[in-house]
Formats: sequence, C-alpha cells, structure tokens
Amino acid sequence: ALIIAQVKRAHEMIADMRLFARPPKPELERLDLLALVDRLVADMAPQAAERAVTLVRAGEAGPLEIEADPVQINVALRALCTNALEAIGYDGHVRIDVSRAEESVVIRVADDGPGIPAEHRRNVFDPFYSARQAGRGLGLGLSKCWRIVTNHGGRIDVESPPERGTVLTITLPGRA
Repeated sequence: ALIIAQVKRAHEMIADMRLFARPPKPELERLDLLALVDRLVADMAPQAAERAVTLVRAGEAGPLEIEADPVQINVALRALCTNALEAIGYDGHVRIDVSRAEESVVIRVADDGPGIPAEHRRNVFDPFYSARQAGRGLGLGLSKCWRIVTNHGGRIDVESPPERGTVLTITLPGRA
C-alpha cells in the first residue's frame, strides 16, 4: 500500500510538472461556470469535512456561461481549494464567490487561514515554491493554477491582510 501510494504521488508530481512546463492548449467550449464550481464543492466536501472546514459557493444564482476548457478550469479551482484547505489545517471556512464583471468573470476563493506573509506573496505562483515545511507539497498548485488562468487570457491576484486569511481572485474573459 505504501509503494502504491508513493507511485501515485510520483505520477501526480510528474503530471503537475508537465502541466506547468508544457500546458495543453485550452479546448474552449461553452460551460456553466456555476455548475462546474458546484460540482467541485460537492467533490471536495468530504475533504473539507475531515478538517471541519466549511466549503461553500456564493455569488450569482443563475447560470453563468463562459468559453473555457472545463477540465483545466476545474484543475485550477481544485488547486486553489486544496491550497486553502491545507492552509487552514483544521476548523475554518473556504468561500468561493463567482460573479460577472463587465466583460469578464471573477472567481474569488477566500479562506480564514493564517494568511500569506508579505515576503512570500511575490513568490506564491513560482513553481516549486512553498512556504510550508519540507515534505508538505511540491509548490506546484498555485503555479499550475496561474498557468491555466493565463493560458485562458485571464489573471490571478493574491490578497492577504495582515490579520488573517487569504483571497485569491481569478479574472477570466467572458468570451474567448
């Protein structure tokens, strides 16, 4: 079981490195972003429950259609949520807000974890960068997310007030 777990971990590392180094071109299609986020929240609910973390989607209620690669957007959002869950540790909240803003769509993933110190913020999207202790991740989650978002013509920003918490904001074009 230990060998199988380590093989899976090595496979995930290689897949993440390949995704960052040579990301596939997004296969754009019309998709309902709210439905995609709702499925992601449902998929990640057991992980969140294990950590006593509340994971919710907020924002718009009706369908919110964009042109994007659903698989890649799911990978990016899953990376953000996983990062938030790990940052919180135990007993907290992760909120995913989805809204339309003029010609774009904004996705905000906010957590009430310890936050990101100012000296680490400029490097959070660098591959293999991790402020966590050794062995607690590869430092590819946020860089993978950054790559996917920029390949879709979007941007990702990080805010972390001095008190507590982090907000990662993805802005994607509403159309291809």
